[in-house]
This record gives sequence, C-alpha cells and structure tokens, in this order.
Amino acid sequence: MSQQQNKKLDDLLQSFAENAKQIKQEVDGVGRVILDSQLKKMDIVTREEFETLKAMVITLHQKLDRLETQIETQLGTNHTNQKMPETANAVDKHTTDSAGE
Repeated sequence: MSQQQNKKLDDLLQSFAENAKQIKQEVDGVGRVILDSQLKKMDIVTREEFETLKAMVITLHQKLDRLETQIETQLGTNHTNQKMPETANAVDKHTTDSAGE
C-alpha cells in the first residue's frame, strides 16, 4: 500500500470514528427524551419525593401509635371509674328475677 492510500484510509477511519461518536450522542439524547417521556406517563415519583413521603408516613404512624395508647389508657381509666349504665343494671336485675322463678 502506498503512503497516500494509508493516509486516505486513516482519514476514512478518523471520519468514521467522529461520525460514530456523534451518532452515539444523538441516540443517547433521543433515548433520554423517550425514557423521560415514558417515566412521566407512568407518574413515577423521584427518590427525594419518596423519601419525604416515607418520613411523613413513619411520623404519622408513630403519632397514631401514641394516640391509640392514650385512648386505651383513657378508656381503661374510665371503665374502672364508671358505674354500669342503667340499661345494663335493668338487664342484670331482670336476669336475677327470672332465675328465682
């Protein structure tokens, strides 16, 4: 091969490499646009949004646990300090009267 042919071949390979690099960048850009478009259609949240909501749910769950405990404690206190309602007393009285018959 002559030196001129080698030069043409080198130029051709150089041009091919540059074109391949440019094509890759364009494909990457178009691929990114398509991917972003599809993700937006899927209504996916970002990691930051997910972590924020996760922290909120954990906090709310802890508050709910505390409130449930407070309610159970309050109900327990009320049950021991409360008299039986009149309807319950009437049912108990009726049951004992019937047992004696």
